[in-house]
Amino acid sequence: MIIYTDGSCLNNQAANKNDCLGGWGSIIITGEEEIELSGNKRNTTNNEMELTAVIQALIYIKEMDDTSCSNLSVYSDSLYIVNAINKGWLEKWKTKNYYISGGKKRINWELFQELDTLHKFFLTKGTKIEYTHVLAHSGIEMNERVDTLARNRAEELKKKKIYIL
Repeated sequence: MIIYTDGSCLNNQAANKNDCLGGWGSIIITGEEEIELSGNKRNTTNNEMELTAVIQALIYIKEMDDTSCSNLSVYSDSLYIVNAINKGWLEKWKTKNYYISGGKKRINWELFQELDTLHKFFLTKGTKIEYTHVLAHSGIEMNERVDTLARNRAEELKKKKIYIL
């Protein structure tokens, strides 16, 4: 199976967190079909949406309970995610219980913990998972499609007003 993922955050790192509008998109290619997944969230970051896209795709595949899946290829334009897995950063972070200097937890540690749990689930089922970095906005059709999914879901939040009483 092949997975393309992307995250988007409008006004990423804005001073007012309510202005940070995020979206994520994933496309799962099973051979027979393409499955599009997407969602959105306020008060988020681009990295959180990138991680959410991968996690949601893996959850979907896990729930499909497809025992014939021996290989998963995950394509992401997020070096943060690809390097965390491929360069062993995640394993190092886990040995320190996701703590960084100053006694604080690493940003997005809960999402990395969830990604690690899913990753291990597939490995124990004998599924090989490969994470590959793709360049953003470079004309790769599926990456452009997940980018559009993520951006459109973030844009939806612009239309929804929140009223705080």
